Amino acid sequence: MLEHYFKRPRVQARIRKNVLYPPIRKLVRHLHDCGYGAVTIQSYVQKIEHFGNWLARNDMPVESVNRDTIHTFLDRHLPRCHCTLPCSCDRKDVRAALNGLLYTLPARCRRPQNPPATPVDKEIRGFRAYMTNVCGLSPATIHYRTRIASEFLMDTFGRRCIKYRDITPCHVMEYVANKAKQYKPGSTKVLTSSLRSYFRYLQFGGKCSHNLIEAVPNVPDWKLATLPKTMTQEQLSRFLSSFDRTTASGQRDYAMALCFLELGMRACEVTTLLLDDIDWKNATIKIRVSKTLRTRILPFSDRLGRALACYVKNGRPMTNSRNLFIRHSVPKGKPITIYIVRATMRYAHERAGLAD
Repeated sequence: MLEHYFKRPRVQARIRKNVLYPPIRKLVRHLHDCGYGAVTIQSYVQKIEHFGNWLARNDMPVESVNRDTIHTFLDRHLPRCHCTLPCSCDRKDVRAALNGLLYTLPARCRRPQNPPATPVDKEIRGFRAYMTNVCGLSPATIHYRTRIASEFLMDTFGRRCIKYRDITPCHVMEYVANKAKQYKPGSTKVLTSSLRSYFRYLQFGGKCSHNLIEAVPNVPDWKLATLPKTMTQEQLSRFLSSFDRTTASGQRDYAMALCFLELGMRACEVTTLLLDDIDWKNATIKIRVSKTLRTRILPFSDRLGRALACYVKNGRPMTNSRNLFIRHSVPKGKPITIYIVRATMRYAHERAGLAD
C-alpha cells in the first residue's frame, strides 16, 4: 500500500528506516480505506516521519509515545524546527497527522492520564444516574443538564467539597441574573430548567428543600410574540430544486430534506435511521430515537418513498453500516452526523436564496 502513494524507491527506503514505519503502514491503510486522497496521505506520512526522526534523535522509544509526547514535540520542537526533511511546521496540520498516528498505537497510548475526580465530578456522576434511572431522560438532555450543573457547582465551590447549605436562594438568583446578561432568552430558559432539575435531584436525596427550586426565576417567553417562519409553496419548490439529484450526495440530501418536510423528523432522528427501520411493504418508517425515547411508526408518501429508494439503490455507498444515511466524503461509508445534516440544510437554503 505504501508503494501506491510513494513511487520513488529512495523515498520508500527512507520511510522504512523510520522508527515509526509499522504505525505509518497501518495509518496509510486506514486512510486509504476511509477514502482520503493521495495528497493528504502523503502529507500525513511526511509529518509523522518528522516526528519519528525527532524521537530517534532524543532516544525515545516508540512505546513511550502518548499525547504528552506529542504535545512536547508541538510546543518545544516545532516552533524552532530546522530539520532538513521536507515537511510542514504548521502546528494545526502536524497535530492532525499525529492524532491520526495515535489511533495506530496501543490503546494505552491514546488514553490521557485522568486527573483525580473532584467533588463536583462525583456529584455530577450521581446527578447523571438520577436523570438516567429515575427520570428516564434522553442522552442529549442529560448531556446539557450535567454540563450546566457542573458549571454552576464549579463556579460556587471550585475544587472544594460541596456544602449544600452554602447554596442559598439569593446565590441562585444572583447566578442566573449574571448568566442571563450573557445568554439569549432561549439559552437562559435551558439554564433555569437544568438548575431546577439539579435541585429536584438534591431534594430527592434530602439534601435541600423546595426553596431552591422556587428560587430559580422564570424567564418570560410568550409563544405568540413572534409568528413562526414558514416557506411559501414557491419557496418550498426552490428549496427542493436546489438539490442536485444527479449526484449521490444530492440524492441523499434530497431524501433527508423530505424527511424533515413530510414527517417532521428531528436532525438527531434522521442521523439514527437504519435500513431496518423502513417497511417498504407497508410504506412506514420506524423512528427509534426521539426526545421522549418512544418509538413511533410514521407513514411515508410516494414522493419520499421514491427518494429513499433512489438513494438506497443508486446513491448509497458500499458500507457495512446499517445506518440509512451515509457519508460520501472522508471518512467515506461512516454514518452522517447531526452537524452534517444541519450544514446540508443550511447550504440548501442559501442556494435557494432563502438564507436570512
